[in-house]
Amino acid sequence: MAQLSNHPDDAMMSTTDVAGLARLTLDGQARITEANTQAKIWFPELVPGQSQLCDAWLVGQDLQIIDRNYRPIHLPSLVQGELAEPYLGLAGARDTQWVQWHHHRQGRKTILTLVDVSPLMNELFTMQDSFEEASIRDYATGLYNRRYAMERLEQMYLHAKRYHNPFTIALVDVDHFKRINDTFGYAFGDNVIEQLAGVLVRSLRETDICARYAGEEFMVLMPETETQEAILSLDRLRQQVSELKWTNMQRPVTVSSGVISWQPNKSVEQLMFLADQRLSTAKKAGRNQVCGDLV
Repeated sequence: MAQLSNHPDDAMMSTTDVAGLARLTLDGQARITEANTQAKIWFPELVPGQSQLCDAWLVGQDLQIIDRNYRPIHLPSLVQGELAEPYLGLAGARDTQWVQWHHHRQGRKTILTLVDVSPLMNELFTMQDSFEEASIRDYATGLYNRRYAMERLEQMYLHAKRYHNPFTIALVDVDHFKRINDTFGYAFGDNVIEQLAGVLVRSLRETDICARYAGEEFMVLMPETETQEAILSLDRLRQQVSELKWTNMQRPVTVSSGVISWQPNKSVEQLMFLADQRLSTAKKAGRNQVCGDLV
């Protein structure tokens, strides 16, 4: 991100009405004695000689000073030049103006210069969001990755323990996937995985969390869902997968699923073990099946 000049001489430039540059002159009591046009735009209630730059004054204008992590900054730190963070936000009710600030003392006066850097900061935030999104996604399928799914599972588990809201875990595995790779090649196998990921997203609810758990294995987390409801959803998914048409392969691709709902006396690890146990049971029973409660 481009850096704006932070040299003391810039704060003293003679042009007082530059677009995007606010300049405030404070006396020893943090009372605003002078303000240029931009400062009066950003602080509508500002009255030179009367307004005191303090937290209460900002609150009265529905404004708050925040850092780049949206944490509040108390004005004494800013006024006294103790703030190391070069960028801050003027957070209003509707939007946030991002500025680079400079503190300069001139005798008994303090001069604060705020330069609008909103376009640069918004670009930075967009890039950060993109990086964060990429860190929780599986590159090949666009589904969430295993790490993110396990984090969400822990959150759902803690929420269920506190509020007793049910949720269900499903493990979905492609039947005979090694045979598919060995017969038709890894490129075709990758295409199978990508197609199945698309079916998962389309067939399940927006509130369900779909993740690539391992090579050909997927995890589905279904909040506010009991076992039987989950089984019906997974069986619809199983049917839709079996109906897919493949150019190089005449027989259908099928999936097997193991389903387990939250149980108060089971840990996350135990629930995952039970889901995997049910998946194994579905495989042993002939594949292309959904296995829920074990009797």
